[in-house]
Amino acid sequence: MKALMICCIVVVPCMSLPAHAQAYKCKQANGRVSFQDQPCDDARSGSAIVLPSGGSPAPAPARSSVPTGNTGKVHPAQKLSPQDQLREAQRQREDRQIAEQNAKNEAYNRSVRCNSARQQLGVAKSERPIYSYNNAGERQYVEDKDRAANVAAAERRVAEECR
Repeated sequence: MKALMICCIVVVPCMSLPAHAQAYKCKQANGRVSFQDQPCDDARSGSAIVLPSGGSPAPAPARSSVPTGNTGKVHPAQKLSPQDQLREAQRQREDRQIAEQNAKNEAYNRSVRCNSARQQLGVAKSERPIYSYNNAGERQYVEDKDRAANVAAAERRVAEECR
């Protein structure tokens, strides 16, 4: 009997009881649903929900009466769990950053092509001999009679690259 009492006194308090967390499901002004750890700004726009601890599955978010069309499918925002919403927001931020970096790279490449075309136009308009290299790596000089065509081609490249 003493052993049972000692066991109850020592072991039972050490056992972990299931923990629950509380979150708030809030409807934003734009109609979207968000989940947060603080109460909603407007008490009428949301409700408290209980989230079980790690071991048990999370409850499915309640579906609102937002029309979904004739397909019977649920709007994608209603299917996402809070963790999935965070991942989706992170993915969208990363996509925006990639798009911004691509735009910067394209602008830089455009400026390099423009500067190269302007440099070629300056060479074509100069009074010194103009040459290019053929596939064998040999210089091929531009004849004076072909200089006007070379200048016109360089001006077209500048117009195309320096918009």
